Amino acid sequence: MGRKKEVGISRRKFLGNATKTTVVIAGCLKIGLRDALAQAKLTGKPVATEKNLNNFVEEATRSKGSYAKLVGEASADLRGYMAKNFTFTPEYEKNFKAMSDKEIEEIQNVIAQSIKEESIVRIWFLEKGKSVTKGTTVKKCSPTPWGRVCISYSTTSAIEK
Repeated sequence: MGRKKEVGISRRKFLGNATKTTVVIAGCLKIGLRDALAQAKLTGKPVATEKNLNNFVEEATRSKGSYAKLVGEASADLRGYMAKNFTFTPEYEKNFKAMSDKEIEEIQNVIAQSIKEESIVRIWFLEKGKSVTKGTTVKKCSPTPWGRVCISYSTTSAIEK
């Protein structure tokens, strides 16, 4: 019997990469990231950074039905879904909690729509004055005190069905 090739990335490797990424970001942000990293290590949940969120979404597309499950949960209760799966810096948590119910509902609707369009959600954290990569169609942007949170869809529809 041969060994079956593993597809995707293991949770251990994902968390290791997520920790390395947040350490690099720590020098730039300095807004409670050290505490968030310590909390992430204890909880086993990655810090909610743009890269970690997008890696999480990408990983879900590799298993049959996982992306649909992610979308179902996130579009039903985005705040609960984020708290269940990610660790927050104090600044991010404050900004996320400050978003109105209407803004959260609009984001949830955009996430749910990705299934109908057979596309994959991509999240962008944009500082004031920054924009999304040229050529990307943005579906929704919500303002925050530090900039904007935007959602686009990937151009590939590589969702496992």
